[in-house]
Amino acid sequence: MSASTADVGSRASREIVEALRLIGPLRREIARLVPDEVGPGGLTALRVISESHAAGGAARVSDVAAAQHIGLPVASRQVRQLEDDGLVTREVSPADRRAHRLTLTDSGRGLLERVHADLIASIDAVLDDWDAEDAVQLARLMARLHEGISRLPDAVRHDHAGRAAPTENTETTQTTQATKTARTLQESAV
Repeated sequence: MSASTADVGSRASREIVEALRLIGPLRREIARLVPDEVGPGGLTALRVISESHAAGGAARVSDVAAAQHIGLPVASRQVRQLEDDGLVTREVSPADRRAHRLTLTDSGRGLLERVHADLIASIDAVLDDWDAEDAVQLARLMARLHEGISRLPDAVRHDHAGRAAPTENTETTQTTQATKTARTLQESAV
């Protein structure tokens, strides 16, 4: 990379970091859409369980922990609360009686779908005055940025508290979801 290319890259990287910081209001909007009793972490757990099931697998507490960069005891308490709220069921795995498979209940699926629909409506409102091509390009570039971040070496991806990077399965699920979102936007723009 030449010096001028590196300067452009660094300048763009600084702008991206600033833009990501400015996404804070969007994160607060997302949090506002989530019922207080579930919280953003509970919503992420529901999403992980739903995506695992949609991919033909079964989620485990360790998948929930990896997706949120939290420890197993914290994820286990989170899943237990979702169970108590009637949003998730936990079954003993027939393959490994020590492990549990997590499944969304109809209530859990309904909550996840409602919050997702509200979030899409919020993003639609933000993008209302955008050209369709710009929205599609944003989705595509965000997916590309996520893909690049997921390829960073683990040493770079550990945060300052020493928490580990997400598992390969979580990265694949998130990248697949970002790619699906970009495709959906592209199809709706046509």
